[in-house]
Amino acid sequence: MRLLARACIALGVLIGGLAIHVDTAAPAHAGWRDVVHSMEADYVVRPNGDVDVTQRIEYEFGARGRPGIELDIPAREPWDSSRDVVYAVSDVVVSSPTGAATDVSQRTVQEHGTGRTRLRIGDPSRPADRTETYLIRYTIRSATQSQPGFDEFVWDVSAAGPGAPVEKVEVSVSAPGGVQGARCSLDEEDEAPCPGATVSSDGRGHYQTSSLGPDDTFRVAALLIPGAVEPGPELVARAEPVRRSLLIGGLAMVASTLITSALVWRELRRSQGIARVARPRRHVPDDRVLLEPPDISPAEASLLVDGVWGARHTAATLMDLAVRGVVDIGPAVAGEATIAVRDPGRVRRGYESALLARLFGHPKSGATITLGPRRPIPDVHAALRRAVCCTVTEAKWFPRRRALLTAPTLFGLLLAVGTVLALSGFALSGVASVQVGWAVVGVLALLPVAIGVVWMVSWRRWALPTEQGAKVSERVRLHREALAALEADQVEPGTSMLTESLPWSVSVDDTERWASIMQEAITLGRVSDEMPPWWRGATFSPFAVIGVVRALELAATGPQGAVLQGQAQGRT
Repeated sequence: MRLLARACIALGVLIGGLAIHVDTAAPAHAGWRDVVHSMEADYVVRPNGDVDVTQRIEYEFGARGRPGIELDIPAREPWDSSRDVVYAVSDVVVSSPTGAATDVSQRTVQEHGTGRTRLRIGDPSRPADRTETYLIRYTIRSATQSQPGFDEFVWDVSAAGPGAPVEKVEVSVSAPGGVQGARCSLDEEDEAPCPGATVSSDGRGHYQTSSLGPDDTFRVAALLIPGAVEPGPELVARAEPVRRSLLIGGLAMVASTLITSALVWRELRRSQGIARVARPRRHVPDDRVLLEPPDISPAEASLLVDGVWGARHTAATLMDLAVRGVVDIGPAVAGEATIAVRDPGRVRRGYESALLARLFGHPKSGATITLGPRRPIPDVHAALRRAVCCTVTEAKWFPRRRALLTAPTLFGLLLAVGTVLALSGFALSGVASVQVGWAVVGVLALLPVAIGVVWMVSWRRWALPTEQGAKVSERVRLHREALAALEADQVEPGTSMLTESLPWSVSVDDTERWASIMQEAITLGRVSDEMPPWWRGATFSPFAVIGVVRALELAATGPQGAVLQGQAQGRT
């Protein structure tokens, strides 16, 4: 039934439009908000239209232990009804007079028809001090604009850190032949002009404002001498808006998926003779009970509730062994992790013993290995997946699965094809357009893919749980929801709830949030700042755990996964 529910969610998303932006930053709390004390930016326009940028940012972190900052730079904006302007960012160099980590990664973020180049500056294994200063240099290609009768440089100055207010902003612009005029505004429509725009005697434009809110835009504009710089900017074709036929075809495809999913689910229920399993009522009076880990491993919980297995589940299993005192884990050289056997007698499950045997041979206290992209264990990862699957199967949380190729299923597939063809034909008959025709062709091309995905997911997903499986699944969901809502000021002093929740956070890919909450809890004095007994290293930082988990995940995926991960990080 979860498949049907997810299809309904997809339908709602398609109708409403992709207008929801999920902010991955941690929520700001009173007293822990980041602040940019000052931001200075110098823009030097070259004769070829490129712009060299130097930004100096003095940043105060709301919580200690943060790895660094993020800087968003405009990368794509609408130019007219048919074209967009794009800005390529290159030659990024970061330094810090205060000694902060200056590792930088770059990726493009698309949102609502616009794009931003996001620079992520810092190192998770080297937490920044409370206040750091960053000097960021980069080049923007073809950033000037040629208008009839004049040329200009218009730019939205970027501040670091989503949700961080800026106390002071100073900007300067220089260009060949000097700046002829200057203006600035605090919005993208130039409807809120600011008084702090002047041109000095040396032909430089100067702009300043005393404060800039987290959601404000500081736009500066410099009038240039016509012909002093090469014409710009770089324009590309704008993405076509969603056509009526594409919308109809998409709705039809989603509707067909709903019908097929419903029929498959009904056939499963009828052919297997499974009685309806009532989910236990969610009534737990004490939240502390929810924060106690269920009597099931995070890896087993992922297969039970989500029906998936990935590299993070192998990492979660190893972190679970560390938290329980079976092994010690810590960072090794850059990008790798070291694991040492501590007490193999504390294992609880057969696949945990098999995992130690595959890693260490005959595990004895003190035995040590190093894992990472250069020391992969894809065979161990695959063997662990098979062993955990067997454990979940033997637990009798699910009944025996049976074939899905039945009359209702085939009827649903045929109905899906007929619905899409009929609605697509109606769209083509009402609108004669090449773009619409290609849109419908694209929808029809995606139809077999959609049906194949529904079929594969329906076949490979776990069947409906038994009554016992439903109870365990509900307990896992409640525990995950409690962890997702946990804040640092809710941690009870003297308890180990945060440490015990680490493997669960790793299993749902939420390690960064765990590190932030752990660091805040240490700062608040609710968690001891002493090094955990399972940590191998000279010093301990919750954010260093992120690097260790990443190394374990890369080790699980093997060389090919490490290459793909590196390419993905190169784009971020």
